[in-house]
Amino acid sequence: MRLIPILLLLGSLLYAEEARWLRYAAISPKGDRIAFSYRGDLWVVAADGGDAQPLTGHVAYERSPVWSPDGEWIAFASDRHGNFDVWSNA
Repeated sequence: MRLIPILLLLGSLLYAEEARWLRYAAISPKGDRIAFSYRGDLWVVAADGGDAQPLTGHVAYERSPVWSPDGEWIAFASDRHGNFDVWSNA
């Protein structure tokens, strides 16, 4: 029975290690969604939690999401052509 709490603790420590890769969070204008960079791709998650959905899945490194004023699209920086250019999901 003592093994279960130890395994839970180890699992939470491993999960916390992954969260360190989250970068460049941006809250949508309505405050209901958050866009962020995780290991070079962009993700979107509901502000109240849940599963994050991938926004990009490119071999390039994407970062710095910025929401449009109406919250319909996201601009971001990507090094797809060797330097960081501005792209969008529109």
